[in-house]
Amino acid sequence: MEKKSKIESFAKSIEDRIERIRAEVLEISKLIGISVFEAAGLEKELEAELMEGKNTKNKTGKGIPKYENPDNKGETWSGKGRQPNWIKNKRKDGVELGDMLIKQ
Repeated sequence: MEKKSKIESFAKSIEDRIERIRAEVLEISKLIGISVFEAAGLEKELEAELMEGKNTKNKTGKGIPKYENPDNKGETWSGKGRQPNWIKNKRKDGVELGDMLIKQ
């Protein structure tokens, strides 16, 4: 029984460490203005996963949203292609592009 208790205690300590590391990665990625997916180098894989099963021969898809309208969270932009009007308007109002990054 004691062996099982030690194993459970060890597993709990590992889970706690993992949680602390996740929190640190999230905090650092917020500080430098990138998503945790970018930090882990997974952005391309996620984009490919989103596009899987779609005809990509003639379409590039919308991509993963990187920016969102602070006034309307439903309006997003991947950062690729033409800037949407809400981005242009916010920039004219003095809002920096980095202020509209989606926080992961």
